[in-house]
Amino acid sequence: MAIYQEKYLYVLVDEYQDTNSAQNKLVEILTSYWEEPNLFVVGDDDQSIFRFQGASLENLLYFEHKYPRLKKIVLTENYRSVQPILDAASSVISHNQTRLVNTMPGLDKTLLSQVKL
Repeated sequence: MAIYQEKYLYVLVDEYQDTNSAQNKLVEILTSYWEEPNLFVVGDDDQSIFRFQGASLENLLYFEHKYPRLKKIVLTENYRSVQPILDAASSVISHNQTRLVNTMPGLDKTLLSQVKL
C-alpha cells in the first residue's frame, strides 16, 4: 500500500455521501501516509441513494471527526433550477430526519436559484 500512498499525493472522492464503510476505510488507508493529507471530498447527504449498499450519514460525520482541520464549503447557489423547484425539493427533503442539518448546528443548506429566465 505504501507505493500507492506515495504515488497519489492528492485524492478526490466525489459523491462521498454514497461511500460505504469499506470505501471509507480505503480512503483512510490511502491517505494515512500523510499527517495532513491532500484529501478533497464532495458530498451532499440529501442526495444519498446507495444506503442499500451500506452508504451512511455516519461516513460524513466520521470524516469531520477524523479530519478536524477540514475546510467545509457549502454551496448554496444553484444554476440548474428555478426557485419554486428548489423550494418544493426542500419541502420534501426536510421531512428526512437523517440529515446533516439536524446534526451540525449552524449548517444551512438553503439553495438559492441563480437561473435567469
